[in-house]
Amino acid sequence: MVRALASSVFATLCVLAITSAPVAAQGNTCNASKLTATGKKCAAKARCVAKAAAKGGTVDGECLAKAETHFTSAFAKADSKGTCSTNGDAAAIEGKVDAHVQDVRDDLWTDEPAENDCAASKLRATGRKCSCKLRCNATAARRGVSVPALCLQRCESAFASAFSRAEGRGSCTTGGDAGGIEAKVDAFVADVAVDVQGSGTTTTTTPGSTTTTSTTTTTTTTISPSCGNGIAEGAEECDDGNLNPGDGCSPTCQLESLNPALCAGVPTGSGATLDAVLFQSGFVMPVHVAAPRLDPFRMFVVEQEGRIKMVKGGVTTTFLDITAKVACCGERGLLSVAFHPDYETNGNFYVYYTRNAPDPQPDGDIIIARYHATSPDLGDPSSETVLLTVPHTSFSNHNGGNLNFGPDGFLYAGTGDGGGGGDPAENAQNDAVMLGKLLRIDPTTGATTNWAKGLRNPFRFSFDRATGDIYIGDVGQGSWEEIDYSAGNPSGVNYGWDDMEGRHCFEPSSGCLTAGRTLPVLEYCNSAHSEAACSTFQPEKGQAVTGGFVYRGCAMPDLHGRYFYADFYTAFIRSFMGVSGGNAQNLQNHTVDLDPAGALAINNVSSFGEDARGELYIADYDGEIYKIVPGS
Repeated sequence: MVRALASSVFATLCVLAITSAPVAAQGNTCNASKLTATGKKCAAKARCVAKAAAKGGTVDGECLAKAETHFTSAFAKADSKGTCSTNGDAAAIEGKVDAHVQDVRDDLWTDEPAENDCAASKLRATGRKCSCKLRCNATAARRGVSVPALCLQRCESAFASAFSRAEGRGSCTTGGDAGGIEAKVDAFVADVAVDVQGSGTTTTTTPGSTTTTSTTTTTTTTISPSCGNGIAEGAEECDDGNLNPGDGCSPTCQLESLNPALCAGVPTGSGATLDAVLFQSGFVMPVHVAAPRLDPFRMFVVEQEGRIKMVKGGVTTTFLDITAKVACCGERGLLSVAFHPDYETNGNFYVYYTRNAPDPQPDGDIIIARYHATSPDLGDPSSETVLLTVPHTSFSNHNGGNLNFGPDGFLYAGTGDGGGGGDPAENAQNDAVMLGKLLRIDPTTGATTNWAKGLRNPFRFSFDRATGDIYIGDVGQGSWEEIDYSAGNPSGVNYGWDDMEGRHCFEPSSGCLTAGRTLPVLEYCNSAHSEAACSTFQPEKGQAVTGGFVYRGCAMPDLHGRYFYADFYTAFIRSFMGVSGGNAQNLQNHTVDLDPAGALAINNVSSFGEDARGELYIADYDGEIYKIVPGS
């Protein structure tokens, strides 16, 4: 039974539950770092509990310990800067996080240790809200401005939507508890913000009203527009952080006309070291980033619930909204977008989503559809033409999700094996079904070919725009994550699943079929794996590989040919350059380089993206998009 709220303070804190923290008089990156670290710990611990709830059983101590280590390290690093409002407060904040997570755990997982998917979903949503709201406060602390109301509202929207979806599945042991949990998160965020920043003004904002409780008087500062500071403000159409002409954004921060030579005027630097700079934030569960082939002015971000957002000149607008059609979330949702090579003239783009079907049709079937843009800035939701429907199994996972146009002009899609663990229906090796495959689709007629097979969940794959070679990040079962590669993307390749997982026999566990299988050029251990062989891969442990791109951009010519990939859960970012003898070569770890400055952090890499110029972007599932640039 859900426990009653202990105090009416929660009602005061949350009418629509949009809580902003103390406003600093001046920017303080130390305070911002602590707020971000606290949010990350809250989300990480909630995820640990959610994983246990999803499977049933006890919470993994290693998972909890990892969250503790990262938190302690972040606080120590912040304190060493010497600019914090408070010092030596890690243990106290840590205790509050632990108490908060335990509190919502008791409320939501009422039948612990039984398996409870609904509780798992609610716990994840609660952790994400905690992290999201503290990031909003961290942004304000870093800049010395008021907490952005829009940022807080987006946190609220994502939380409410996630709770509603969880209860809609009908398997919850608790119901109608969103308001109570919401209030507890807001009270926790407000409490931590005061602790970290010493004193200030805590504001609860609802449409049309403001309630303020002051402990000291503070001054709110705003940033005046300044072309070249990397933030599009006022009348600026863009601001790329420099005053260079010819790179798409003029020295007066206006969009420049498209130059046929996309790299003309783009300053170059070395990729020996790299930085990740914030491109845009405020997205709700972003899972894909893409751009039309010849348009350097627009980037498109796919939100899992069913929206495609467009970023142009630093401004985000909704390009397409098909949320009513989309079954979300977990591994389902609107998962990718691809623009026709002739998009500039025909306006056609393509989406991959799991459908939200009315009874008696099955929920979760894979839909690949063509849409038309009424203008470069707006897709027409009524223009859908379904090219392909791939029947899914009764399981809700292993949906694949990527669309890419190949160098041959065909549309390619990567489908998962249908889920359930171990491919129980043997779909990946079955030529009669389209699950566990790389599909080649005629973008006009929808005629489809099983182009390659033996894939478990190829959530992200890409083509090298210079060579046409294909790279596939295939998520493993429980032992090995893998990167598959084929020069020139020939048809008929068998990537091995479920005879093999990575380079190892899976079914059977020894003596499996290996003839005719194309083994991965790189594999690394899943965090749950304990074989002795895993020890050689310890620096690269993870849980779900995120395939990326070969860099072919304008800004860092010395990186050309280097393939970037990541892990969704551990958020490492690595690369290799070239394949020889079936093995990836010249491996590099960019995780430290690409740790964003200040209070920002990359927590869950859901996708990489590539713009028209070939520059690479990182989608953080928590809501931000980062651009990879030369190191400073």
